[in-house]
Order: sequence, then structure tokens, then C-alpha cells
Amino acid sequence: MKFTVIWKTAAENQLAQIWTDSDRRDAVTDAAREVDSLLKNDPQDHGESRQRMNQRIVYHALLGVVFEVNRDDRIVNVLAV
Repeated sequence: MKFTVIWKTAAENQLAQIWTDSDRRDAVTDAAREVDSLLKNDPQDHGESRQRMNQRIVYHALLGVVFEVNRDDRIVNVLAV
């Protein structure tokens, strides 16, 4: 069963700024899509845990993404990029 990935407004804004500032916009777009796909399938198998309960960080290509997992509701909240 897949997870629903929700990008919080702050994370979307950070991603947009990274994309705007990049000279490799296609690569940023691809990395964001790949991170989204990883988190939909099994977020707790990707990245590293952080001090806050349920928070993790995953590094993929050009991006580092902080997220939290609500396993019971099968939701991943992307908090920061």
C-alpha cells in the first residue's frame, strides 16, 4: 500500500527557489520527482532518522529533503528541502 506525500508550503517554496537558482533545472525537477516516488513507496526504508520522532532526511541527487512519516495514516509530510 502506498503513502500519500504532502509537500508543505515551506518545502514547496524552498524547492521553487532551488529550481529558480539552478542552472540544472531539469535535474532538480527529476530529483524532486524521484524523491516523491521513493517516499510514496516506503518512506521508512529511505534516508536517515532525525532527533524528532518520525522525522527523517533523505539525500537524492541534488536535493536533501526532511520529512515526517505518519505510518498509521500512511501520510508523508515533506517539511523542508
